[in-house]
Formats: sequence, structure tokens, C-alpha cells
Amino acid sequence: MLLGFIGDLPAYASVLFIVCLVAVCLFEAINGFHDTANAVATVIYTNTLKPYHAVVWSGIWNFLGVMLGGIAVAMGVITLIPLNDLIVQPLGENIALVLSILLSSIIWNLGTWYYGIPCSSSHTLIGSLLGGGFAFWSIHAGAGPNWGKAADIGLSLLVSPLFGFSLAILLMYVLRLTVRKRKAIFEEPNTKKAPPFWIRAILVTTCTLVSFFHGSNDGQKGVGLLMVVLIAFMPVQFAMNHSKPTSEYSNAARKINQLLHEPIAVISLNTSWLWPTKPVEWP
Repeated sequence: MLLGFIGDLPAYASVLFIVCLVAVCLFEAINGFHDTANAVATVIYTNTLKPYHAVVWSGIWNFLGVMLGGIAVAMGVITLIPLNDLIVQPLGENIALVLSILLSSIIWNLGTWYYGIPCSSSHTLIGSLLGGGFAFWSIHAGAGPNWGKAADIGLSLLVSPLFGFSLAILLMYVLRLTVRKRKAIFEEPNTKKAPPFWIRAILVTTCTLVSFFHGSNDGQKGVGLLMVVLIAFMPVQFAMNHSKPTSEYSNAARKINQLLHEPIAVISLNTSWLWPTKPVEWP
């Protein structure tokens, strides 16, 4: 089906469409090695898992998170830009918007990774989408970026570090009270010896859960980007319900074309019934 859609595009648009698909995959790859350390740092640092095993294990659960985590995050991504305005604009402008979003996200992600600057791919993508939507609005007016959705996402990005920081302090305090007799737990790990089994089990479990939820959240950003690309290049296919036969759309288009070319009939209303034909005689 996708090849059929590409065949309907002009030659230059088909090439740029493939470029955009590759760019989406590249963004996801950068997002992967950008954020993988979040999940595997603890199990590698404590010698719970070898680096190769940890990365493979994390990758498996990231993939399962993308497949089983739903598409709520992906839908949140695409609602940041004015979809209704995007559908009615020329193809060239839509391509420029999508390429701007993809290239700015990739360049910033690569730059922060190269210089070792802590940065979230989510912040990068959201900023790119809002910037593209704002530029689109400044040219064509219309609805502009979805600032309400952006505020919700911004609030979650602001609250989540504070929540994680506070909860980590609380858990650390509880652990120091409950296992304070085992001071070795709070010491630097032995580089040549793995921790006890129960600690390894906890670390592997946390690595697994972080990887899974990273896939169900950050992994869905690539799905949302792909949907933005498809909407920009093929808005008609996006608006159509492909479960219905094409004959229904052909008949509907034929009727619309017929109505548009028919002369408008002037309807005269007989309003004589609104008042009596004879004057009313009062007693």
C-alpha cells in the first residue's frame, strides 16, 4: 500500500519522502544510544550484567514497550502541529515543514551527545514541532501550534524530574533504615565481583522496567514522527477510511462535482398564509 502511495507522488516528492523516512529511523537510532545509558548504567556499573548482554536485554524490552505500549504518546506528538491547516497547504510547504522538524531534532540530538550535554530527546522533538508549527502559523495564520497540549507536555516534563528526585530520596532513606546493618550495600561496587543475588535481581528488574517504559514512551515518538510525515505527504490518504471500498469515494466525488456545477435554484416561498386575505372585522 505504501508503494502505491509513493507512486502517486511527483518524482521529487517521492525522493524526499524516502529521505524523511530514513530521517525518522535515524532520529530513533540517535534516541536509542542517547538514552540507553539510563537503563543499563546500574547493571553495568555494579557488574550485574556484561555491557553487551545489558544492551541487548534493554533493546529487547524497548522493542516490546513500543509494540505493547499503545499509541497515546504518538497521538500526542502529532496533535502539537496544526493538522487541519497542514492538510490544505501545498505539498512543497508541507515537505519543508517536515524536513525542518526532522533535521533540527537530529542535529540537536547529535550535538548534545557529541559534547556530552545531558539532553532529553523528548524536549528536542517537542521544541522542533512547536517551532515548525509556529513558523507555519506565522505564514498562513490558522490555528497554529496546539499550545494547550504543549502546556500539558511541558508540565509533565517539569514535574517528572521533581517527582523522581523526591521519590528516590524517600526510598534511599527507607533503605538506610531497613538495611543499615549491611553497610556494604552503600559502598562502591567491587569491580571484580558481582553483588549478591537479590541485589542483582532488583537491578535487572529495574533495568527491564526502565527499558520497557522507555519504549512505550520515547519509542512512540518515532511512530508520531512517521505519522506526521505521512500526513504531510499524503493528506488525502490520511483523511480516507481505507476499510471502505474505493467505489464509495468515487460515487461521493461524482455527486459533489455534480452539485458544484448545477445552477442554484431560486425558491420562492408563498407567504400568503402568514396573514389573512380579508381584513379582520372587529365587533
